Amino acid sequence: KCVPSTTCNACLYRAKRKGGPIDLCQWQCGCVAKLLCDSDLNPLPITSELHVDLARLPSITGTAQRRIPRIVHQTWREPLDRKTYPNWSRFQESFRHAGWDYRFYSDQEARDFLEEHFPESVVNA
Repeated sequence: KCVPSTTCNACLYRAKRKGGPIDLCQWQCGCVAKLLCDSDLNPLPITSELHVDLARLPSITGTAQRRIPRIVHQTWREPLDRKTYPNWSRFQESFRHAGWDYRFYSDQEARDFLEEHFPESVVNA
């Protein structure tokens, strides 16, 4: 299995930041550099843009100083219950006890939300 090391990641980051070629990292990255350099990556063109009208966003309740609402959103492939996921259940309750609004969505619920509020291109992305 070809997984980049910490040294490889650091080299790739430096190369990107300096605008240099990533093949300079080949000795640090081994198989990763070979995969990156030998790949024929053709970036996909931007076919559409999504613009958000900030004036239409819901207002935030609470103090005027709070710009970020106290809401935790979590998604998971299936509903979380105490029997199957005891640690996650305690984690959820800890947020609620600390005054946060905790919202959980299964994969299907998240997909349903996207289908209701976004175009098909976003749902299938």
